[in-house]
Amino acid sequence: MVFVVSSVVCSLYGGVFMKIASILFGIIFVVIGITFAFKKNVDERLYRNVGEIIAISGIIFLINGLCPAFDKHWFTGSMIAWFVIAGLDVLYIEKGGKRNEQEGKSYRN
Repeated sequence: MVFVVSSVVCSLYGGVFMKIASILFGIIFVVIGITFAFKKNVDERLYRNVGEIIAISGIIFLINGLCPAFDKHWFTGSMIAWFVIAGLDVLYIEKGGKRNEQEGKSYRN
């Protein structure tokens, strides 16, 4: 009996804790992503791309924390899509860096 009650209490508080953690991580990631995206530096395009990817992950976490319907399967699917988008972005950045090096431009220090 005690095990059943404790598991129910843990599942209730665990769910609330996960929602709060998702909201907090979402806010942190969105702020960091926006900071990266608007950073003025030699590598503005690189920072903008990285900032966008970080901000998108923050938006996914915010939606997970704020929307009860966005749970389990939707969250998992959106994170898989985010990984694919992040991978494509890395390929785009790498291809752009090689092209700029061939043209004599360098974004790296």
